[in-house]
This record gives sequence, structure tokens and C-alpha cells, in this order.
Amino acid sequence: FPDRGQARAGDEIVAQYMYNTAAAPEGVETLCVEFLTASELDTFLTKREKKGPAMLQRFVPPKGPHNELVQVIWSPHVVQCERRRNNHKIYDPRWSRFERAVTYEGPIVHSQQAFCAPSLERSLRDICTHIVEHVSDTERKAISRMVLYFKLDPVDGIWLQWSNCLRLQDKITHTSVPLNLVQQYSPPQTENGWATRRSKPKAKS
Repeated sequence: FPDRGQARAGDEIVAQYMYNTAAAPEGVETLCVEFLTASELDTFLTKREKKGPAMLQRFVPPKGPHNELVQVIWSPHVVQCERRRNNHKIYDPRWSRFERAVTYEGPIVHSQQAFCAPSLERSLRDICTHIVEHVSDTERKAISRMVLYFKLDPVDGIWLQWSNCLRLQDKITHTSVPLNLVQQYSPPQTENGWATRRSKPKAKS
């Protein structure tokens, strides 16, 4: 599969920017993610107006030809791991960066469920255990539930990407903080409709 050296000049993803935005007219808060090139990252850092609550992070190249993420839903009694793989190769220039990189950050139409190896699941359970113990030791809070997203790099390194749910329970009062687990998504304005204006891949006859 194409490596990073074969990516279209100037189109290699180097960072991702996630933020919440209000979708008119309902005013519903939605999650938006942008996958930035080096030039776009420079513009973002020096000129672009920043959003409110947001996260900018380095884009970790995927282990294989398709971008993937692993979702881990943790509770004290149950740990569930699910892996999703984007439908398009990460460096396929026929698709927008959003369409070939998004997984859990956008509509499921752009990705599909993939096999999660038992060895990876064990490693992720161990990481979650360390996170829970760290929060308990430093914050004196007990995590009752969390949803985390991880990524494997080309050398099998595991990277924590973000969390969209974290419920804390006070050990004394046993009160929990409710969080909304239902997430709505919106495509980035910078690439919205970009791919539809290009020539789509044609099926072989």
C-alpha cells in the first residue's frame, strides 16, 4: 500500500483538530473534526480564528493502509473493545481527507467494524486499569465509566487519542456525574462537498 512518501504532494495529514459546533437551526451541539496538512496547520497556528472548546493533536499514521481507531468502553465489571476501519486507503487522493481518515469522529457510513485481536484487548484493559488507578491516587475520585479511543501506529505503539465520556463517582457520597453518550457529527466546512466535485472511482467492468 502507499507509504507516506507516496502521498500526494502537500496532502499528507499531519494533525487533527476536533471541536464542538452548534448546528442551525436546531442549535444542537455537534462534533466536527478536520484533518490538516502541514500548510493548513501553519495557517491554523498563525492566522486562523480558534473555536471554543477544542483539541488539536498530532495525527498518528495508522498501522495499515486504512485509518483505524479502537473504542474501549470501560466499567468496573465490563470492558468492551471495538475496532473501526475507514473504508478508503489513507493516501487515496480520490477522496477527501475527511472521507479517508474519519472513523468514530464521524458518520459510520465512512467506516466499518474490524477485528480486534485478543492481545490488543488485553493491552487496552491494562492501560484502562492504570488510568483508573492514577485518577484514584491523584484526584481521590473513582471512575465508574469511561469511553476511550486508541490508535495503533506502524510499530504497534498504542496511542490514547481522546475520551468522550468520563463518569466520576465520589467514594464518600457515591454520587455520579451524568454525561451524554449520544454524539452527533458534522463534516468540516473546509472539505464539505470537496470529494463530490471530483471524479469518483469507477467500478471495473
